[in-house]
Amino acid sequence: MCRVWRFESFQHMKPLAHVAVSLAAGAGLGWALKSMTAALACLTAGVLIDLDHIPDYFWNFRRRPDAGHFFHVFKHDVLDRVIVVLHSWELMLLLLLGVWWTGWRPLGLGLLCGALLHLSLDQLFNRHSPLAYSLIYRLRRGFAGRYFYGRREYRERLRQSRRADHRSGTGVDI
Repeated sequence: MCRVWRFESFQHMKPLAHVAVSLAAGAGLGWALKSMTAALACLTAGVLIDLDHIPDYFWNFRRRPDAGHFFHVFKHDVLDRVIVVLHSWELMLLLLLGVWWTGWRPLGLGLLCGALLHLSLDQLFNRHSPLAYSLIYRLRRGFAGRYFYGRREYRERLRQSRRADHRSGTGVDI
């Protein structure tokens, strides 16, 4: 039986998917521009843009870093505040202007391509609010997490958190 690919089956972009896509895009860009700098910049920006999740983790949990908890939180939990400053279309516009201003150099093009690819994939595959990746939208709502997540995603995450709290006996009120 033929299995049909469904867009809805993807719930979020995973880190390894960002690495794979950024590696392929970087290789293509490096080949097209004949520039190893552009290739490495694309790979770097496409992956390291996610470092902006680290301050959000500390802001919301104020605890010692724990990689398992970190990845679980961003996949399943509801954060009170979501800032992720690098995940913004406004920043992409500023980056585009900077690349244009500096004469479309390979380093800038690589950074722009990697960051744009990452943000586009997040926008496409993550179930967040359609405006989640607008820094102005998040700022106007005080970076409240409930506006970052889509309605359905927010309800599902709350339900999962409550079930997990009930099973663990923590009784944390959300």
